Amino acid sequence: MIRVLFFCEFGIRNGGENSLLAVLPHLVQMGVEPVVAAPSPSEVAQQLQALGIQTIAWDPKVVKGHLDSVAERRKLIQQLIETVKPRLVHANSLSMGRLSGPVVSQMGVVSVGHLRDMMNLSRQAIADLNCHHRLLAVSDATREWYCQRGVDSQRLQVVYNGIDLEQFAPRTAGSTLHQELGLPAATPILGGVGQIGMRKGWDVVIKAMQQIRQQFPEVHLTIVGERHSQKQEAIDYHRQLTQLANQSELKGHVHFLGRRDDIACLLNQWTLLVHPARQEPLGRVLLEAAASGCPVVATEVGGTREIFPGPSDGGLLVSVESSEELANAVCRLLSAPELLSSLGAGGRERAIGCFGVSRSAAELMQHYRALTSGGTSTGASK
Repeated sequence: MIRVLFFCEFGIRNGGENSLLAVLPHLVQMGVEPVVAAPSPSEVAQQLQALGIQTIAWDPKVVKGHLDSVAERRKLIQQLIETVKPRLVHANSLSMGRLSGPVVSQMGVVSVGHLRDMMNLSRQAIADLNCHHRLLAVSDATREWYCQRGVDSQRLQVVYNGIDLEQFAPRTAGSTLHQELGLPAATPILGGVGQIGMRKGWDVVIKAMQQIRQQFPEVHLTIVGERHSQKQEAIDYHRQLTQLANQSELKGHVHFLGRRDDIACLLNQWTLLVHPARQEPLGRVLLEAAASGCPVVATEVGGTREIFPGPSDGGLLVSVESSEELANAVCRLLSAPELLSSLGAGGRERAIGCFGVSRSAAELMQHYRALTSGGTSTGASK
């Protein structure tokens, strides 16, 4: 057994947390003894406990009940490592990779940092990441992003996130969403999933809806997600979206559904998924849509082209910031049911071939075994 101590930044189940939760049971079957440090009580901690995963309550932003310095947080990481005595530490996010890097290097503990976001970094942050033995990027685009910014390319490899191909699969889901919204069963519904924030580009798709409804006046748009940021710019953006959705030509046709736990079911009911992101390392909901056979219209940013490399692989890609291109692509699909069907089938085939969670777990396990098999157990090489 390989005891692995995972450090999680958030207690909310976003993409990175869901990716870890999906892969953990498979890692256990392959010989990993996971111990997860995560904010608790939280939905992540609750799900870990439901999976039977040993969980340690911690909050990387709060130490002893109040905000503390980076040095004190790193001291806590050291104490947790000394208590758990793992053979390997896995930092599950960029922030956790930066925070834990110098600690594991000083302690001589084998470690992995997972890069799930694309962010500009200071020289010090890059140096902190380079303390890890290995860094895993969720896409080739993410790897290239960090290599260009000075992260050691020899340490940085790609492991795609994995999807449960049984949970997310094509199936008849009925019309419960139509009933919830009070719509006829034949009404086309566009779906979108993601945090309410500027990076997700919801303003672009709401503007596109004005053009889409000129050709398909009955169409509706549903957006699943919450705003977590309390920054004024995020609050203002959320307010802007509400104002756009309440314009006379859209009123009653744009629905903010908030947090939902039935994404797999919704993907089987949406006519197609729209994903207008301005940046996307490897959108987990795009993988879920592909696995579910739900056609996708998405902006060509980050790793999205790696999910949908060809015209028959499940998605149509459009330019970022272009509500006109987005609207044209959606109208093209709504006008061609046979194209919708073939895209859905192509996405499912693509997901089976490249994005199954068992495949992701097997690749992670290869890294764990390579790092703990000797020769790299005394700290990151310099």
